[in-house]
Amino acid sequence: MQGLTPHYTKGTNPRASIVGAPNTNVSFCPEFSGRDICMLIWVTDTDSDTDCNNNSLCTYLASMYLDIMSVMEDIFPLGWKELVMHCNGSSSPLVVCADTNTHSILWGRRQILVERS
Repeated sequence: MQGLTPHYTKGTNPRASIVGAPNTNVSFCPEFSGRDICMLIWVTDTDSDTDCNNNSLCTYLASMYLDIMSVMEDIFPLGWKELVMHCNGSSSPLVVCADTNTHSILWGRRQILVERS
């Protein structure tokens, strides 16, 4: 992984991360990141650095882990709701990559498989 930078919340035994390539103008966003979600801000206009306050176009990139063992109310990581509200309020694009599976109660599974527990 020479030249690539892994981004994740340190000290949390993370289950979500994003690997960034050099010169992509991304920065780690700790206020929306945690054990099960990793957030980067990608500034896509070349006249700015990683500052989204100067009318630059910022896209939020999320890597999210959905825990199969979570109850329905807790399946989305902490900070998810706030992130969506922030992107909606600032009209910022949000791209989400998620680790999901067909065994999740989120997709209509009535029970968790015994071999998964």
